[in-house]
Amino acid sequence: DAAGTLEANMLAVFSEGACRAVFVSIDALFVGRELSDILLSACADFGVANETVLITATHTHSAPALEDTKPALGHRCDDHFADVRKKLTRLVSDVLTARPQHGKVTKGRSAIDAGVNRRLPWHLPQLTRRGVQFERTVFAPNGSGTVDPLITAIVIQGESTAVVWHYTCHPSGFPEEKISADYPPAED
Repeated sequence: DAAGTLEANMLAVFSEGACRAVFVSIDALFVGRELSDILLSACADFGVANETVLITATHTHSAPALEDTKPALGHRCDDHFADVRKKLTRLVSDVLTARPQHGKVTKGRSAIDAGVNRRLPWHLPQLTRRGVQFERTVFAPNGSGTVDPLITAIVIQGESTAVVWHYTCHPSGFPEEKISADYPPAED
């Protein structure tokens, strides 16, 4: 059951007619070695060296697993894995054979007030699904905890726009147990 779509995005950076870097972002908890190797091999078929490819996961907790070596974090559905593998290898081919676009690159950073530390020191017993627990830290807002307010971005503007961004914040309270990118829903 899905509450939204999962995405994979790819950006290839060309200079002087050659691909210099490939960035791949996948809505998943983690990518895993098997899928990473498949994507690196697909890029290598177009002459792109492994050390110029960055493959990342958005770290959503609401997507099917893509790795079968970590069953405690979710069992992999082989049909989903096969579908993702097929679509991503097609994406590699499409992006690396497309006509490169010229673009202007800008970078920036800013502090924003959007995150909250959710590691609250706790010294009392708690009643959980696993029984009584004596945890030192609980997942709850900690107003005096450390928060990194810095958001950084690289923006490439041309015929289309690509944004590569980083912010140390992870929405992990998606209210429903459905497949999701685990991001708060957009307002209509």
